[in-house]
Amino acid sequence: MRNILLTLTISIIFLSCKKENNYENDTELCTILAEMIETDQSIRKLPELNDPFFEILDSIRKANNLTLEIYSNLSTEEQLKWGKIAREIAEKRPKGSKKVRDSLWQIQTEIDRKNTKLLIDITKKRGWVSKDGLGCTEYIAPVIIFRHAPEEYWEKIKPLIDKEYAEKRMGSGDYEFIDNHLRGRPLDWNPNNKNEKSLIKTD
Repeated sequence: MRNILLTLTISIIFLSCKKENNYENDTELCTILAEMIETDQSIRKLPELNDPFFEILDSIRKANNLTLEIYSNLSTEEQLKWGKIAREIAEKRPKGSKKVRDSLWQIQTEIDRKNTKLLIDITKKRGWVSKDGLGCTEYIAPVIIFRHAPEEYWEKIKPLIDKEYAEKRMGSGDYEFIDNHLRGRPLDWNPNNKNEKSLIKTD
């Protein structure tokens, strides 16, 4: 835990101290984006913050031979039934103390702020970027950064993604995924079946 927090602190300082950059070097930009997604997930994947609900629900779904397609087409009542079972099991899992969780979320929120500000700057200067478009060998997922953007940045992000989508630099999947977050993640969005209401808010 201590090593993880030290690494994240160094990463935050690195992101904060970067000089003015037009992000013209694709290789360098790939490295920046890869570091962003790494810091985005470092705290979130810790067991103290990891909600096992979705993992348990997925196991229950598979044990009952329910594919994602079948599950997505279940009625709201049926999805709630499976969700209730998964939640009851999840609540029995041991959790870290509230003080520890709150401290970790404070660190994560600061990381999200830094990453969001950086991606806004990148998008303004380079447009919406992608792994294939940049030729990155590293794993990058800019859509996740905006998906985790704090509410204080939503008004800045919305016109950006509207522009990138209108000018066809951003696909509909990325646009809808981010837009759903900017609208407070309402339950009327389901990437698998847009005609059905989803009970799951994607993290």
